[in-house]
Amino acid sequence: MYFIRHGESQANAEGVIAGWHDSPLTKKGIQQAYEEAATIRSQGLQFDMIITSTLSRAYDTAVIVAEEIGYSVESIVRLEDLREKYGGAYQGRSIESLHVASAEEVQGAGAESLDDFAVRVRRANQYIIENASGVILIVGHSGFYRMAAALAQGLTPKDMPRVARPDNGRLLEYPTVP
Repeated sequence: MYFIRHGESQANAEGVIAGWHDSPLTKKGIQQAYEEAATIRSQGLQFDMIITSTLSRAYDTAVIVAEEIGYSVESIVRLEDLREKYGGAYQGRSIESLHVASAEEVQGAGAESLDDFAVRVRRANQYIIENASGVILIVGHSGFYRMAAALAQGLTPKDMPRVARPDNGRLLEYPTVP
């Protein structure tokens, strides 16, 4: 299984939290998707299934990759559980505002808790295990990948922030979550 974080979005470029807001790809983000598709093609990778978040920045990245490698766009599976962590009232605000907030402030803002997010990541992985076979590409978000990696390493959901952020538009191995 492979993973690509969507190309740079407008929220990424502005340094704000997108969460579930639909933040479109920037020109740079579109270029990142094309470059990664070229890398995938040069490596001779063929995917039996492409699964993406329903948010446009991930879906648009998946479409670019699919078109460039000859995968049927109509066959892309859109999965809500692959969405980024819900940021509540922090969506649209600076990333720094979240880093300086207490857990109580974040919870009071209606953001998805790390424990609830972990449940959703596990549910998405269960869907993938039950419905996918062969070589799989997952197109998603930084937070989703980081939570999957934390869980795969046997860490707790609260350890997720310690996991390094994946770069936009770069192919990685997807961490298998127990």
